[in-house]
Amino acid sequence: MKNNKSSLTAYLLFTLLAGVFCSCGRNFLSSSAPTDKKESAEKLMEADKYGEAQIELEALLISEPQNYEARSMLGACLAAQGGVSLVKLILKAASAKASGNSSGSSGSSTGTSSSNPLAGILPTTTLANIAFMRNANAQMALIPTASLNESMKTQTSAFLLFESLMFLEYLSKNPSALASLSEADALKVIKNIAKSASVLGSGAASKNPFATVAAEKAKALETAPGSTSQEKLGTLL
Repeated sequence: MKNNKSSLTAYLLFTLLAGVFCSCGRNFLSSSAPTDKKESAEKLMEADKYGEAQIELEALLISEPQNYEARSMLGACLAAQGGVSLVKLILKAASAKASGNSSGSSGSSTGTSSSNPLAGILPTTTLANIAFMRNANAQMALIPTASLNESMKTQTSAFLLFESLMFLEYLSKNPSALASLSEADALKVIKNIAKSASVLGSGAASKNPFATVAAEKAKALETAPGSTSQEKLGTLL
């Protein structure tokens, strides 16, 4: 129990220091004076007014397309509209983990949904929410790799993971959608999960509650039977 509590405390401290908590409102600290639109967007996001914040950030990025802090905020804003607010999901996952420990969980990490840190946490898997996640990832993809700080890397990987998991959940409820899925789209899902597992499973980021899920899904897909990516995805549904 003490080890679990220490691990949880260490992770929450990591997220605070790394800036993940800031990714859905008071985003990354800027070395330059913040603009009025950025300040306005921060306040709107803190008030959960993500649609209004999106308008402010998009206007700012028209004049400052290389403002990568604002772009990462826009990504977080779009993700939040799709149900993925990292700060809220982290706290929810941590609370679920603590509840499981206090109820006498065996701590097993294989085979059961109760060992999944994201069980009951995944946002509603509507096409609209998935579209928000895709748009969030599209914004993060516009930030050059060399300009990504550790917080942005974690944010990007977590968003890719959630988009993939939400899409898998949607496919499990809509078999016809899987049947019509192109090989390219199926392969993209697999690559996104693998990329998330690689980033989230390294260094301090490996302590976050999403790393285990990413690693498990990536391993399952790597060893899944099937000659096509579509068939491999089918084994997880």
